[in-house]
Order: sequence, then C-alpha cells, then structure tokens
Amino acid sequence: MRSLIVFVFGILFTLNTVHVAAMPAFVSITKKQLTCLVDNAYHEAMAEGKLGRLLVTQVVLNRAKLKEESYCSIVYAYKQFSWTLAKRKSIKPELRKKLEYEVLELLHNMVKIPEDFKAATHFHTISVKPDWSKKIAYAGTHKNHRFYAG
Repeated sequence: MRSLIVFVFGILFTLNTVHVAAMPAFVSITKKQLTCLVDNAYHEAMAEGKLGRLLVTQVVLNRAKLKEESYCSIVYAYKQFSWTLAKRKSIKPELRKKLEYEVLELLHNMVKIPEDFKAATHFHTISVKPDWSKKIAYAGTHKNHRFYAG
C-alpha cells in the first residue's frame, strides 16, 4: 500500500498520522488525537476567535502533559467538557481543515499565545464560578472564558 506524504510549511502529512517538524524535536500526532483537539476547540470556543480556540487547546495540551495521557483521554474525561455529554453537530470539512491547521500551528510553535496563558490547565465561562477556581492561580480572561494555571 502506498502512503501519501506531503510536506507543507514545516508540517508533514501522511495517510494516518500528521507529523510536525518542531525544532529541535519532531512532534507526531495521530489523526484521531488531532480530531479530539479540533472538536474540543470548536465546541468550547468557536465564538472566541482563533486565540480563544488556541487557549482552550493549550489547556488540553498542558493537562495531557501533566497527566501523561492522550489528548482524547483528556477531552473525553467524564464531565470535563460539557459538549462531550450530548450529541453535537459535525464540523463542516472546510472549517475542520482550518481548525486542524490552527492546532498544528500551536503544536509547531508557529503561533504564539500570551505568556500568562501558557501554563493554563483549567478554564470556565465567565457566567459561572466553580469551587475549584478559588484554589488555582488565575491566569487571565479571554472573551467569555477565565483561565487558571495549577
């Protein structure tokens, strides 16, 4: 079986895996893991603009690193992200490609997020005040979300 390999802007695409050439390491992410990150960014922060989606994705990346778990395990952990509890509409293919590129840019360090948010591990909408928010260091607010590191 032939593999389709395409290298675009430092990103190597193969049939089932996306490899991101980051200096000095080579970051690899499966299509499944990329889909989990994209779905979460879309459902949690689509109205928050690119930066909001990147901040939500950074939270998942940070949690996965701390817990040594996959991105999908973090996204689909019980009651961590409310959108996972109900059936949601699918993402149009053109939009999915755009969001995949945003996530890959973050993984590849091709896009920067504000320093205060880089260590964020939690967030919530500004309309609620969960008990845990009093116990974790506040990192900042972006549009309708408050972020915390800890």
